[in-house]
Order: sequence, then C-alpha cells, then structure tokens
Amino acid sequence: MKKKALLTVLFTSTALLMALQSCNTNNHNPTVPGPLPTATPTSTCSGTPTNTATTTPTTTPVTCNTHVVFSEAASATATVNANYTYADQFTLSQASNFNAVTVVIAGASATGTGDNLKIALYSDASNYPGSVLFTSGPQALTSTGPATYIYNPPNFSLPAGNYWLAVHCSVQYEPYQNTGATTLNYLAGGNFPDPFPAGASSPGARWSYGLDTCHP
Repeated sequence: MKKKALLTVLFTSTALLMALQSCNTNNHNPTVPGPLPTATPTSTCSGTPTNTATTTPTTTPVTCNTHVVFSEAASATATVNANYTYADQFTLSQASNFNAVTVVIAGASATGTGDNLKIALYSDASNYPGSVLFTSGPQALTSTGPATYIYNPPNFSLPAGNYWLAVHCSVQYEPYQNTGATTLNYLAGGNFPDPFPAGASSPGARWSYGLDTCHP
C-alpha cells in the first residue's frame, strides 16, 4: 500500500509539474489576436444617377492597318427639338476599331456648359436601332452658328455587321443632312433611349457625320 501511494503521489506531482510548465510557457508566449478589420462605411444613394459617360463594348481591339471613313455629305439642314436622339445605320465589312467621330451642326438655340451634344453607338435589330453599346461624354455647344465637334471613343472594336451611330442634343439644334432619301435613320425622343423605342419616325434623310474606323 505504501508503494502504491508513493507511486500515486509521484505520478500526480509529475502531472501537476508538467501542467504548470505548460501554463508558464503559454504565459511567456501569449497568442496575440490579430487586429480587427476596419469596417468600411457604406451609403445608399436614393437619387437617380446621372448618365455622364460610357458603356464600352468589350471586344478586344484589332490591328489597325486600313482606315475606312463613313461620311454623309452636308447638303441640307433640319431642325431637331431638344432632347431627341437621331440615329443612322452604317455597316462594318469586318471587325474594326473606332478612332474618331466628327459631327458638324449648322446651328443651335443656345450655348454653354448645360447645352450638350453627345454621340452613341447602337446595335442593330433587323435594320432598326437596338440597344446602346457606347455613349460618349457630353461636349458643350460653343457656337449657335456652324460648329464642329470631334469625339474620340475609347479604344475598342466591333465585329463585322450593321450598327447605328446616334446623336443627341439637350437644346434645339440643326444638324446637317444628306439630301439622298433613305429609311435607314430614325428620330426618337429621349437621351439615347435603351432599347430604342419601337415605331420611331424617320426624317427621310441621314444626318451628316464622319466616322473614322480601321481594320487589319
């Protein structure tokens, strides 16, 4: 009995010593919790966002070797009311980049930072404008008389096919037109409505512009 009691005491003492050593080790090397992540405040905007620029096609730009300029000669003028979108169809024979779009207007009812002219590209829906592919930032009208505005879209390309180039102005203005009658143009109310509304009227003549593209 004495031997058993002695062994029990030795065993218990050893276990207690190990436990104390373990406790001391942990106290010398405490585990430090990492810093708490800083909360990022969020806010909810209840207002309507302003469409300031751009939706860009994601197609990778192609090698640019051959330039093709689509243009409509300026031979007449027409009056377009404020906040109307005027769209005209064009065709890419192969995948092409966009370099510059030139718009010349004959006149405008006002000038200033709030009197803006913009362009957009639409997809084609069976020879009718479809959905918006790209919208430019606005340019302030600098003159109520003839004036030229040049847009340089970001570097992107579109596959071969039919598309629509559109123009919008926040005030009444007079775009130049080509006198050659065609149904491949439409006029609709609104700032680049997306999709283009069904049943839009055709002014019977394309608006004048220059569209510089390039392809391999």
